[in-house]
Amino acid sequence: MKILCAIVTALLIASSASAAEREDQLLQTQITESGVDVVLFVPKESHPVRGILVHAANYEIKTNGRWPTLCRELGFAHLVTKINLQGSNRPQRLREGMLAALKQFAAEQQLPELTQVPRVGVGMSAGGMCIPMLIEEPDKLLTNAVSCSWVTDPEKIGPERAAIPELYIIGAQPDAFKMLPAIEKFYVPALQAGRPWALGLQHGCKHDWANSGTLFVPWIRAIAALRIPEGIQPGQPVPLKPVDFHSGWRGDRSTIHGQYAAIMPADDFQGDPGNAVWLPDRATACVWRAWQTKDSPVQVTIQTVDGKTKLPDFHPRKSFGVSVPQGADLMLGFKAKDGVEVSNLRFYRDDTLLGEANGAGQGLWKSPGQGAHAVWAEYESGGKTAVTNPALICVE
Repeated sequence: MKILCAIVTALLIASSASAAEREDQLLQTQITESGVDVVLFVPKESHPVRGILVHAANYEIKTNGRWPTLCRELGFAHLVTKINLQGSNRPQRLREGMLAALKQFAAEQQLPELTQVPRVGVGMSAGGMCIPMLIEEPDKLLTNAVSCSWVTDPEKIGPERAAIPELYIIGAQPDAFKMLPAIEKFYVPALQAGRPWALGLQHGCKHDWANSGTLFVPWIRAIAALRIPEGIQPGQPVPLKPVDFHSGWRGDRSTIHGQYAAIMPADDFQGDPGNAVWLPDRATACVWRAWQTKDSPVQVTIQTVDGKTKLPDFHPRKSFGVSVPQGADLMLGFKAKDGVEVSNLRFYRDDTLLGEANGAGQGLWKSPGQGAHAVWAEYESGGKTAVTNPALICVE
């Protein structure tokens, strides 16, 4: 495709005083024939690039926070497209603009892998256009993870494309967008047909991003580990591994209205197939259970030991997370509503035990490694086991 006008900017963001050290790259171009603006962030850690996280709309590129942190961890780049949302054929034009930009960046920056590596679609609302934008090349699509967007009709896209892992997050409260009916119409048939799809219902939310990112991060990490082969050769096609529906873990949607949703290995699921949530591994399943907690009387508290950076209080309609500097020690704690007695509280990162709360109800997490970590707590109260909502801690 001929690019009538291309404006390319390479902004090198120095992250070290050493001139010999590789730098982050922020690349920009305008594909006027498609009417698409494209920005690509390539972290210094992502050489060669192993995958591309794609935001189709409603997102401004950043060089810190959850997505850059995850990209640094996985060796991914982060691509954002912009288009007039009132125009026609938007997914097709977005796809054409993305492909043209990747070809251009690959040639100009000596990154031949950009046109070959797998892609992950992520977004909210109109950002759900990442699904029709990316699904036309199913051999390059790792997964989609979308919030506040309609569930895809599995019959419409066909069995090959429906076999690609999908994660949908929808607000649990009905609203004008009327997305909830698509669960029974499209999601349930997909699960009954053996498609590796997952669903999260955000309690107390309508058309809200809220805590979507805290579930998206472990999902994307797990799918990347499951599907990307070792030894990628720059510039060569990447043969993605297929997903076995009968593998992984399951969540039970019929149990999400309390503080301890049911999760189990796939072989142990005995519930209604339409109530199943396909989850790629135990870590993602544990975060999904914590994420589905409703009206929790207990929440985790996290702050740097010096008290300069603190996790905000949990609110069901807001993001729940904080960024902390690499090397900082974190003090973990909890707060409970009046009259709620808590015992045997344990802190977790994904499915890994960080430690038990001491007599003061606290625990020390010494110098957590760089990355985006979902942190939550399990505890006993009133003779029952429960979990808190998870927070996303980005160590940068």
